[in-house]
Amino acid sequence: LFRNYRNKGQFEESLHWYEIYNTLKDSVFSASNSRELGRLQSKNEFEIKEAALRAEQEHERELAEAGRQKQQVILAIVSVGLILVFGLLVFLFNRFRLIKKQKRAIEYHKAEVEAKQKEIVDSITYAKRLQHAILAREENITRFFPQSFLLYKPKDIVAGDFYFFETTDTHVFYAAADCTGHGVPGAMVSIVCSNALTRSIKEFGMTDPGKILDKTRELVVETFEKSGADVKDGMDISLLAKNLSTNEIAWSGAHNPLWVIENNVLQEIKPDKQPIGK
Repeated sequence: LFRNYRNKGQFEESLHWYEIYNTLKDSVFSASNSRELGRLQSKNEFEIKEAALRAEQEHERELAEAGRQKQQVILAIVSVGLILVFGLLVFLFNRFRLIKKQKRAIEYHKAEVEAKQKEIVDSITYAKRLQHAILAREENITRFFPQSFLLYKPKDIVAGDFYFFETTDTHVFYAAADCTGHGVPGAMVSIVCSNALTRSIKEFGMTDPGKILDKTRELVVETFEKSGADVKDGMDISLLAKNLSTNEIAWSGAHNPLWVIENNVLQEIKPDKQPIGK
């Protein structure tokens, strides 16, 4: 209508319809724009909500994944810890069993050693009784030598050193002897030598100290030669013989000297270098 009135030259009418046209066009455009804006806004809001939802879901997934990874790390650490603890327990258990086994073995060997030691000590203690059986009591010695004293301190339970005291109707014999060896071997030699001394005096009736020692050496060598072995054990000895009727004292020494103190002067009488033995 606007164009038709314009072509006819009816400009007032043409203007009137042009204004209506513009008004209608603006209204339609505004309505269309409003609808489009509403649609776009709705779409935008939907996309924002969808993006927020996706972001939230992604965040939850990441949190879940992080939690799962954390659980896996914790599980791995706990597993390694349990394996280490189990290994340590196995090691400690085996160590405990080994220590317990070693302790039982040590206790067994200790008991065995103690039993053997007790048996040996008991045997040596009994041997001491046998050795002391050949030794005279001090009161028997002081009866003949009132001003004498006896000092006997064996290093072990039994010893190769011994003192000898024997009496007859006419004489008293007193000696200090040092046998070869110590402990049990020395004690065995001392018994052989003491027995040979007793035989020389009692069985062969000798009174001269030199002849007694010669005979004693002969008997000791004879005893040791019975086995056929080359036994060179024996003793060094200093032997006194006192005549009860005259109070004269005779002496002989095999490797052991005699000390005589008179008027505070010490005199040493040297022994023979021949020991009682080979």
